[in-house]
Amino acid sequence: EDLLKKVIELDILDPPYGRPHVAKFKEEEDESDSSSDEDGETSSDESTVDLEDPKFKYDYGFNPLVYLGTYLKKNNPIFISQKQKEKENSLAYLQKRADHALRQQEIALQLQEQMVRLRSGIQQGPVCGGATADSIVFWAKTTKPGNLVVQVSDYEDFRYVTETAVVEVGPAS
Repeated sequence: EDLLKKVIELDILDPPYGRPHVAKFKEEEDESDSSSDEDGETSSDESTVDLEDPKFKYDYGFNPLVYLGTYLKKNNPIFISQKQKEKENSLAYLQKRADHALRQQEIALQLQEQMVRLRSGIQQGPVCGGATADSIVFWAKTTKPGNLVVQVSDYEDFRYVTETAVVEVGPAS
């Protein structure tokens, strides 16, 4: 409604579509062409003035009504609300991605700090390689030579440690 009121106030719906009004001019009568009667009256044909509006030409490169139509099409309340919802969804998606990236970065830094602080120096593993009735093979990659302590339990939460094995780890060859 506000836009329509503004359009009406600016008077851009009727020619000359918001441009400065072109003053109508009277054609000058040539003194030589004017025929006057002996009584001092002029002929009725010459005294009539052409009062038609000049035809509007789009000399400035665009049609203002088409421009107004596309403006209203892009800036109507429904389209504006849809655009705002899309923008909010995009911002929420980007925020979610940024939060995830920050979380990944924090986890990577925590893992690096934990690797530095590990007393055992185990970088990867241990992984169970093969198990028989009387033996189990574990693989582990250590960052420095030392002793590797492996504790075996019959329970998942390691309530009771069944067996403890100490393995000496030497430098990688």
